[in-house]
Amino acid sequence: MQMRRLSTLTVLLVLALAAGSVLAQDSVLLRYKFTAGQVYTYQLQGHGEGQVVVRGAPGQQNEQAIPVAMSFRMPYTMAVEEVDDQGNATLRITLGPIHLVVSSGGKGEEVDIDLAAGTVTAGGKVQELPAAVQSMLADGITLKMSPLGKV
Repeated sequence: MQMRRLSTLTVLLVLALAAGSVLAQDSVLLRYKFTAGQVYTYQLQGHGEGQVVVRGAPGQQNEQAIPVAMSFRMPYTMAVEEVDDQGNATLRITLGPIHLVVSSGGKGEEVDIDLAAGTVTAGGKVQELPAAVQSMLADGITLKMSPLGKV
């Protein structure tokens, strides 16, 4: 009986010390190691719900809260164009087609934004993107990022 208590106590002590050593670590430092020519592809997805409050509309006496939900998905690529001696990378970020679904009051609308083609499609109708948006985003965004992720 005495031996069994000692073994259980020893096991508990070892587990407590192991857990304490793991919890004692302050943080883990992650770094990018960029290589020129690498291309990374990511997929962003999101969903949000809320409400739009309408005030002062013609013929409206009180505020009206309208529930709204939105979902989106958008691929994007991050191409490493060059890397300097300190490991800082020049990156070209290119946004893929953006697919939005917006719904309110039981009705939904799908919107597709294709930056490369310069179009927005909503309700089956294709329209051109405003020139300012097209020129700003169609060719991608170039930025410099450190190995620690600082832009």
